[in-house]
Amino acid sequence: MSDPKTTDWEGTHMPMFMDFHDDLKLPPEAVAQIAEGTRVGATDEFGVRQVELYHNEGGKVYCLLEPGPLACTETAKSQVPRREVRRGTRLRDLRS
Repeated sequence: MSDPKTTDWEGTHMPMFMDFHDDLKLPPEAVAQIAEGTRVGATDEFGVRQVELYHNEGGKVYCLLEPGPLACTETAKSQVPRREVRRGTRLRDLRS
């Protein structure tokens, strides 16, 4: 991988991505579990790794995720609910 913010597997290129949940009120125990998983580099069944979690008491949750080797497979696509996806730009990538 030449760019640490993207992942390449066998010609498939997938950048880090942000998942948003509009109404997901996380109890403190869930936040602690996610934080521990992030610290130790835990991954899900598709190899996706939590990088950061932003949340508030109102239930707005943003998850910054790094894709894993199975994230682009047909199995992953069939098991993950599809939502609207929009391309984002990092501030450091903006040119003045």
